[in-house]
Amino acid sequence: MSTIRVSQIESLDAQNVPLIVNSELQLNTPITILNKTQAEIDALTGVARGQILFNTDTGTLTQYNGVKWVEYNQTKVNIGLVVALG
Repeated sequence: MSTIRVSQIESLDAQNVPLIVNSELQLNTPITILNKTQAEIDALTGVARGQILFNTDTGTLTQYNGVKWVEYNQTKVNIGLVVALG
């Protein structure tokens, strides 16, 4: 059985800017991030803002910001996670 415990709720304002209410998410199982080479990342189309990949060429997490892929600073990573419950 999996458990998701959330203590960060994020909402978007009228301009689609995230409004962060709190700041902690705990999972009791690992999260698997999709692995891609730089060439594979560059070839992607129709990518949603916020998509996260692991760049196997650079060894870093990379996020699409709506315009381009941006590598995370290797000392601190903040990841937004959307969970739909229904």
